[in-house]
Amino acid sequence: MTMNVLKNLDFSKAPLIYKDKERNQENRNTESGLSNFRPITLSDRDILNSYLLENPYGICDFSFGNIYIWQHKYNTRYTLHKGFLILRAGEEGEHSYLMPLGKGNLKEVMEDLFDLEGDALRFSSITPHMEEELRDIMPDGFKVVNPDDFCDYIYLSENMITLKGKKFNGKRNHINKFMSLYGDKYEYTEINDSLIEECKEMNRKWCLERDCRKSQTDYCETMRALDNYKEIGLKGGVLKVEDEVVAFTLGQKNNDNTFNVLIEKALGHIEGAYPMINKEFAAQETSDFIYINREEDMGEEGLKKAKLSYRPHLLLMKGMGVFQ
Repeated sequence: MTMNVLKNLDFSKAPLIYKDKERNQENRNTESGLSNFRPITLSDRDILNSYLLENPYGICDFSFGNIYIWQHKYNTRYTLHKGFLILRAGEEGEHSYLMPLGKGNLKEVMEDLFDLEGDALRFSSITPHMEEELRDIMPDGFKVVNPDDFCDYIYLSENMITLKGKKFNGKRNHINKFMSLYGDKYEYTEINDSLIEECKEMNRKWCLERDCRKSQTDYCETMRALDNYKEIGLKGGVLKVEDEVVAFTLGQKNNDNTFNVLIEKALGHIEGAYPMINKEFAAQETSDFIYINREEDMGEEGLKKAKLSYRPHLLLMKGMGVFQ
């Protein structure tokens, strides 16, 4: 299928302790308004998901897992206001918001945010769908600025499961190579508690392969996800060769149509491990969904090339919404 492109869609700061032990007994399922933005805890999952899973946009930003594991890097906070979930990132004076999610008077909520932030009000990850909605209610002065190539990569789950057709010849060849090398030595299994420490050890090896202490990676966020995978609500798959974990992936439901792959890692010296874990996980976890969101490329050319090689069904462009 022809790719559709829609125009408008530190390591050092990561926590040293990955297991979230915070259990706030306060009733957080109450509206607190724009004066009380809260950190995200695991006990907030159900209330946030009551909004997030209803989102019609399908962007990776609305995955509870992403919000939770990256909140320390982006200083993500949330509040409930007039029937809407409002997510905010950034430090004081440099806030950016995601599209409010909920049912009610969106225009009134937007006006409240404008009263709070003034001309500094800005929104991140604004898709074409969101832009249309916001222009309808705030026609004057609203503009979406599009960073080059800032998008989510959206795939048809059927394509990722079957890899049919000439366009996937390369992927099938990599898998065939994997099978020729490890066909009687590999095992794919759903992630479980007994595999967490092995996955964390593989994450350390993956980090060493990339010398990741000298570059920005998701090493710490991956550890946080593994330590809390059940509480976050993640599904996972693990690929073993000769009883050693060589690849794993983690993801979760984004909405009724879309499954979100948050993390996918494989050891570089195991030929074909990436396409193998990709196909196995898609077959096991995504057959009930139309789309798979494999998230952004973070501006990395290698990651961009890898994502494009799977022939995305859609590049869901995302821009920054500002007022001028």
